[in-house]
Amino acid sequence: MQFIIYTLLNYLNCSIKHDTYYDIARILLVNINRVRSLSLEQTAEMTNVSISTLNRFFKRIGYYNFSTFRDMLNFSVPPFSDEMFTDNVDDIQSDLAAIEQIDAKYFDEVAKLIKNAKRIYVCGFGDFQYQAGYFQNVMLYYGKLIEIVSQYRDLNKIKINDDDLLIVTSIGGRFITNSFSYINSFKCPKVLITKAYDKSWNFDWVLAINTLDHESTRKYFISRIFDKILNSYHLNCSNIEQ
Repeated sequence: MQFIIYTLLNYLNCSIKHDTYYDIARILLVNINRVRSLSLEQTAEMTNVSISTLNRFFKRIGYYNFSTFRDMLNFSVPPFSDEMFTDNVDDIQSDLAAIEQIDAKYFDEVAKLIKNAKRIYVCGFGDFQYQAGYFQNVMLYYGKLIEIVSQYRDLNKIKINDDDLLIVTSIGGRFITNSFSYINSFKCPKVLITKAYDKSWNFDWVLAINTLDHESTRKYFISRIFDKILNSYHLNCSNIEQ
């Protein structure tokens, strides 16, 4: 949900004029937790616009329609929940320490795949997008454009060629389960970030922590994995001075 909030805030911050779409974004932000349980008609009434205008707004910010927007809201916890105040520091430190045990060669190989790929797609559910957005932003600094696929249904809308790269974030395996047929059909190199690896999944490289048992630490896990990939890319694949 944090990435959805970021998207709406970014729309407000970048709007040249305070038009109808600006008002929609503002009202959605103020009522973000309510929208999770509202129908399209109720949301249109809340934002004081027609259904067609509301769906055009969602297309403008990157969602197919209201249903896909609401689905993304319901894939994650509300942004202002008790969880954000009760993260266990010991759990975070334990899980982050486990990441340091992953052999550096895995990150080096992923960095090489990114360097050699023609196009790069990063896929996953829900709140992973916040971390993916940071990864996308930093990689652009190195001249590599990352494209984010926010949900499994979007995989059938893109054409992935053999010289592309697919990076899938699926900590609990749900994304893989729901999109296995699409992912398995791609012949390009594939990387998986997970804690629930199944050998039947066809991936070239897997960054896995089987001991990652704490729900509240997942966002830190994903961030650290992306940081390690970025560091390896900077050290081994970029022409930028150290």
